[in-house]
Amino acid sequence: MLWRWVLVAVALMASSGCVTESADGRYAPAKADYAEAARINTQLGIDYMRKGETDRALTKLQRALEQDASFPLAHASIAFVYQNRGDAVSADRHYRRALALAPNSPDTQNNYGVFLCGQSRYDEALAAFERALRVTGYRTPEVAYTNAGVCARKAGKDAQAEGYFRAALRENGTFSNALAQIALLSYDRGEYLRARAFLQRYAQAAPHSPQTLWLGVRTERALGDVAAARRYANQLQQQFPEADETYSLLRTERNG
Repeated sequence: MLWRWVLVAVALMASSGCVTESADGRYAPAKADYAEAARINTQLGIDYMRKGETDRALTKLQRALEQDASFPLAHASIAFVYQNRGDAVSADRHYRRALALAPNSPDTQNNYGVFLCGQSRYDEALAAFERALRVTGYRTPEVAYTNAGVCARKAGKDAQAEGYFRAALRENGTFSNALAQIALLSYDRGEYLRARAFLQRYAQAAPHSPQTLWLGVRTERALGDVAAARRYANQLQQQFPEADETYSLLRTERNG
């Protein structure tokens, strides 16, 4: 399945510009300004998280919470790290704490929804996405709408999922994640012309992924357009020779 969540990367602008570490790897405040130290250690943790260095990220974020246990971004960030490490209990605890401290953070609500859906807690997840969408001034509602659609599909609620995907596209008609998801939904329903149309819109909005190219192959085969299917297949093999979807393509070709 074309399964892609949209997680919102947490970000923190440090007022002092670049953040540096001391020789022992810790930020040491010149004054007893622990709130500022927590912000800086959170930024360091986020930077490590973006690099995939989760152990170092965890250390920084734990340090930030020692310095200021009431900093919502530190809780949201460490929840994300725990989520990626497979520690669902710790992730849930810190997401809840972050939202208790800052209930109107749509990005945290969105990420918590993704976490909950990954735990098969579908109703809670959809409620989290809805809370994100109710926040006035939410800058990227298409993200929460698309994630809600993915989660609704996982819960077996395809009609509800379509509503979410269409809402995402009303907010941002070129949002590639929503276009890919509604193309897949259309294909799974046997609505191949609609799937083709959404894939064409996707191609105008973003570079193809292995998943969308493979979906294109299957869609054009279903429509009987051998030449279009071959174009998708060639692009898949040339751009993503090691992708799982390429192996799926080769298996179907071997099996006739």
